[in-house]
Amino acid sequence: MRLTTLAFFLNLLISVGQAVAAPSDAIGSAVVVVNLVTAQFEKSDQRKLETGDDVRQQDLIEVSSDGRGEFKLRDQTKLALGPGSRLLLDRFIYDPDISGGAIVLNLAKGAFRFITGVAAKPAYVIHTPTASITVRRTIFDVYVQADGMSWLIVQSGSERKDLMAA
Repeated sequence: MRLTTLAFFLNLLISVGQAVAAPSDAIGSAVVVVNLVTAQFEKSDQRKLETGDDVRQQDLIEVSSDGRGEFKLRDQTKLALGPGSRLLLDRFIYDPDISGGAIVLNLAKGAFRFITGVAAKPAYVIHTPTASITVRRTIFDVYVQADGMSWLIVQSGSERKDLMAA
């Protein structure tokens, strides 16, 4: 009986552990890379991304002034970054067998297109310097100016903006 209980708790811990991406775990990959797109994990060296390369939680993605990048996360979320964009893949907790989770992105500057994946919609939070955006079955574009002013265009679905102090 004790062995069964121990096995149950070990399986529970393992399954919960799989839902949370460790900072070094891949949470998606580059689908399109044009010109220079880099990723920097925490304070390590920048690496030049190429199509098919993994991206990780806590990667800071930067696109050159003449580049662009498209990414697909494990939950099927699609991100497109325009020239001069900067994005932090802040937090990624997703497991198709567990409800909830968290997919948090920080858009520092530039132009972005975001298409939700299959994670529970309350899991998505996108931060800009001036607002936080939560989504529900949404495709939207965001532009963050150098001064932090953010512009949002909803292509389809719905959105809720929670304004934050700049």
